[in-house]
Amino acid sequence: MVSDDERRETAARLRALDIHDWYDFEDEVDSLESAIECDVGQRFESQSWWHRLADLIDRPTCRDEDGFDRSFSCSACGYEAWTYDDSCCDPSDFSFCPDCGREVVSAS
Repeated sequence: MVSDDERRETAARLRALDIHDWYDFEDEVDSLESAIECDVGQRFESQSWWHRLADLIDRPTCRDEDGFDRSFSCSACGYEAWTYDDSCCDPSDFSFCPDCGREVVSAS
């Protein structure tokens, strides 16, 4: 799972690439793979640098499978939380799954 800090660090590295005068496509590719921390040689693998870029751009999501006011169940990893009194956190307040870090979105 890509953290927000990792996204910001990668964005900073990509912005820094803008200062170079590039004349060689191979140098450009090397700079890009270094910035996103992925091997371009994997471009035909399931975890290619295209997938790495997509992961950096699009935060993975999940849904609350439980749907009750006092409980939460992550559709992605199965994490469950519930509370029966007001002294604990309220799972309905979760914006992100505490276990897998995915953003909790409402059903469409």
